[in-house]
Amino acid sequence: MEATTFEDDIETDAVDTTHEEYLEKLRKIHNFGDEKDLSQPPQGPFHSTHKNEPLIKDQHVQTLLENGEADQLISDYRSMCMTFPFVPLEHTISAADLHATKPMLFLAIITVASWSNHKQQRYLDELYRKELAHHIFIRPRRTISLLQSVLVYLSR
Repeated sequence: MEATTFEDDIETDAVDTTHEEYLEKLRKIHNFGDEKDLSQPPQGPFHSTHKNEPLIKDQHVQTLLENGEADQLISDYRSMCMTFPFVPLEHTISAADLHATKPMLFLAIITVASWSNHKQQRYLDELYRKELAHHIFIRPRRTISLLQSVLVYLSR
């Protein structure tokens, strides 16, 4: 057995503290959940954690919401879901409600439902990609609506 000195113990503690601080910084940077107490296990897959996602702040999207075209696109999406029901929507949810609660899913849905207006679809496609990059790389968020939006976007 090897004898350790007091200086070795202090150096080992300093290295352990440095590693712990580094790991804690990584946890803060990549904290995707909204758990307050990390010592408790998650509530399970069916537990609803209501995170507020930032709204899509775009003038074109606001215009679609205000003139009712977004509701029509949501309706078109529901009819498209007959063949690929990856993310079905309730019949009672409006475009404004979906935008307020799940903005990325809303953006993906209106993007794929704009297939008849190619110019609008290209614009929304570019906006979706920018917002997706922001949600993944700049301000990482891991939400079910983000995953659903990717499924909707890729399915079309």
